[in-house]
Amino acid sequence: MGWKNWPSWLKGGIIAGIIFIILLILSLFIPSSGCTDKPLPEGYIMEDCAPINISSLLLLPSYLLLYFLEIHNDLLAMSIAFLFSLLIYFLIGTLIGFIYAKIKSKQKLK
Repeated sequence: MGWKNWPSWLKGGIIAGIIFIILLILSLFIPSSGCTDKPLPEGYIMEDCAPINISSLLLLPSYLLLYFLEIHNDLLAMSIAFLFSLLIYFLIGTLIGFIYAKIKSKQKLK
Protein backbone atom coordinates (compact mmCIF):
# COMPACT_ATOMS: atom_id res chain seq x y z
CA MET A 1 0.00 0.00 0.00
CA GLY A 2 1.84 3.07 -1.27
CA TRP A 3 1.57 6.73 -0.34
CA LYS A 4 -1.01 7.36 -3.08
CA ASN A 5 -3.36 4.74 -1.60
CA TRP A 6 -3.27 6.14 1.93
CA PRO A 7 -6.31 8.05 3.18
CA SER A 8 -6.03 11.84 3.04
CA TRP A 9 -6.41 12.26 6.80
CA LEU A 10 -3.36 10.04 7.39
CA LYS A 11 -1.31 11.89 4.79
CA GLY A 12 -2.25 15.20 6.41
CA GLY A 13 -1.28 13.97 9.85
CA ILE A 14 2.08 12.64 8.71
CA ILE A 15 2.86 15.83 6.77
CA ALA A 16 1.95 18.01 9.77
CA GLY A 17 4.05 15.83 12.09
CA ILE A 18 7.07 16.03 9.79
CA ILE A 19 6.69 19.81 9.45
CA PHE A 20 6.53 20.09 13.25
CA ILE A 21 9.72 18.06 13.68
CA ILE A 22 11.57 20.04 10.97
CA LEU A 23 10.52 23.38 12.48
CA LEU A 24 11.51 22.22 15.95
CA ILE A 25 14.96 21.14 14.72
CA LEU A 26 15.42 24.39 12.79
CA SER A 27 14.36 26.41 15.82
CA LEU A 28 17.33 25.02 17.74
CA PHE A 29 19.62 26.94 15.40
CA ILE A 30 17.75 30.25 15.64
CA PRO A 31 18.74 32.30 18.67
CA SER A 32 15.88 33.59 20.77
CA SER A 33 15.31 37.31 20.68
CA GLY A 34 14.93 39.27 23.83
CA CYS A 35 16.79 41.40 26.28
CA THR A 36 20.37 41.04 27.29
CA ASP A 37 21.66 41.33 30.83
CA LYS A 38 22.10 45.09 30.38
CA PRO A 39 19.99 47.34 32.59
CA LEU A 40 16.84 48.69 30.95
CA PRO A 41 16.87 52.32 29.82
CA GLU A 42 14.57 54.87 31.45
CA GLY A 43 10.96 54.44 30.35
CA TYR A 44 11.55 51.01 28.78
CA ILE A 45 8.75 48.59 29.49
CA MET A 46 9.69 45.01 30.39
CA GLU A 47 6.96 43.61 28.10
CA ASP A 48 8.86 45.08 25.14
CA CYS A 49 11.70 42.78 26.09
CA ALA A 50 9.85 39.45 26.26
CA PRO A 51 12.02 36.67 24.82
CA ILE A 52 10.51 34.88 21.87
CA ASN A 53 11.72 31.43 20.99
CA ILE A 54 10.19 29.51 18.10
CA SER A 55 10.51 26.17 19.84
CA SER A 56 8.60 27.55 22.82
CA LEU A 57 5.78 28.58 20.51
CA LEU A 58 5.73 25.16 18.86
CA LEU A 59 5.59 23.40 22.22
CA LEU A 60 3.05 25.78 23.77
CA PRO A 61 0.20 23.21 23.94
CA SER A 62 2.48 20.87 25.86
CA TYR A 63 3.68 23.50 28.27
CA LEU A 64 0.08 24.15 29.25
CA LEU A 65 -0.41 20.43 29.88
CA LEU A 66 2.78 20.23 31.95
CA TYR A 67 1.69 23.25 33.96
CA PHE A 68 -1.62 21.63 34.87
CA LEU A 69 -0.02 18.24 35.60
CA GLU A 70 2.72 19.95 37.66
CA ILE A 71 5.55 17.92 36.14
CA HIS A 72 8.92 19.45 36.99
CA ASN A 73 11.41 16.74 35.97
CA ASP A 74 13.26 18.28 33.00
CA LEU A 75 13.83 15.14 30.93
CA LEU A 76 10.36 13.77 31.59
CA ALA A 77 8.77 17.17 30.96
CA MET A 78 10.55 17.69 27.64
CA SER A 79 9.71 14.15 26.51
CA ILE A 80 6.05 14.63 27.33
CA ALA A 81 6.08 18.09 25.74
CA PHE A 82 7.55 16.76 22.49
CA LEU A 83 5.22 13.76 22.23
CA PHE A 84 2.09 15.69 23.19
CA SER A 85 2.91 18.50 20.74
CA LEU A 86 3.59 15.97 18.00
CA LEU A 87 0.20 14.39 18.73
CA ILE A 88 -1.54 17.80 18.63
CA TYR A 89 0.06 18.71 15.29
CA PHE A 90 -0.71 15.25 13.91
CA LEU A 91 -4.37 15.70 14.88
CA ILE A 92 -4.45 19.14 13.27
CA GLY A 93 -2.98 17.61 10.11
CA THR A 94 -5.54 14.81 10.11
CA LEU A 95 -8.34 17.35 10.40
CA ILE A 96 -6.93 19.36 7.49
CA GLY A 97 -6.49 16.18 5.43
CA PHE A 98 -10.04 15.08 6.21
CA ILE A 99 -11.47 18.45 5.17
CA TYR A 100 -9.34 18.39 2.02
CA ALA A 101 -10.68 14.93 1.13
CA LYS A 102 -14.28 16.04 1.65
CA ILE A 103 -13.81 19.10 -0.57
CA LYS A 104 -12.02 17.01 -3.21
CA SER A 105 -14.79 14.36 -3.26
CA LYS A 106 -17.50 17.02 -3.61
CA GLN A 107 -15.66 18.52 -6.60
CA LYS A 108 -15.48 15.10 -8.27
CA LEU A 109 -19.26 14.69 -7.95
CA LYS A 110 -19.94 17.89 -9.91
